[in-house]
Amino acid sequence: MGGKQRKQTKSTTKPRSGSAELDRRLAIEAAERMRRGEKPTRDQAAALRRVEKRRDDDLRAEHYGSVPRATWRAWSGHLAHKTLDDLADRFGMPVQGATIDVEAVVRWLYGFLREVDVPGDDGEADTSSLELIRHWRAKREELKYLHEAEQTVSLADVERGFAVIAEIFRSAGEAVRSEYGDAAGKILMNCWQDVRDRLDVMFAVKVE
Repeated sequence: MGGKQRKQTKSTTKPRSGSAELDRRLAIEAAERMRRGEKPTRDQAAALRRVEKRRDDDLRAEHYGSVPRATWRAWSGHLAHKTLDDLADRFGMPVQGATIDVEAVVRWLYGFLREVDVPGDDGEADTSSLELIRHWRAKREELKYLHEAEQTVSLADVERGFAVIAEIFRSAGEAVRSEYGDAAGKILMNCWQDVRDRLDVMFAVKVE
C-alpha cells in the first residue's frame, strides 16, 4: 500500500545562467585566495559580493515564504488566531495554517485593494464597499484598544504593588536591625527611601 505523498514546497532556486556560473567560479577562487591570506582580484571580489547577495536573497525569500504564524501575529500587533481565521474565511486572506507566505499575502492585499472601491474626490463607493471599509476601520480601532489595554497597568494596581514592596522592606529592615544592629537596619531603610524617591518621580505615585 503506497504511503502518503509529501506536499511539495515552493522552490526558490533558479537555474544558473552563464554569468551566474562564472560568478560562482570566481567567488570560489576569491575564497581560496583569502584562505591563503592573499587579496582577491577585483573581478573575484565583485563576483563574491554578487554570490553572497544572491544567497542572502534566496534565504530571505525562503524565510518569507514560510513565516511561522506566531511571528506573523507579532508583526500584525498580536492579532488573535480567531481574527486571522476570520480574515481567511470571509475574505480569502492566505493566513491559515502553521506558516504564512508573505508573497501570497501581498498579492492578495493588492488584489483586495483593487476590488474595494474606496471613495475619492471624484466619486463614491458602493454601499457594500462602504460597509466593508467601516467594518474594518472599527475592527482596527477595537484591536488597537484591546492591544493597548493589555499593556496598561491601572494606577490602583501600581499603588497596591508599591504598598506590598514597602511592607517587605519594613519587615526586612526590622529583621536586619534585630540581627545586626541599628546601623545595618538604617542602611536598608535608607535604600528603601531611595527607591521610594525614584518611584515617585517615575510614576508620579506617592509611595508611603
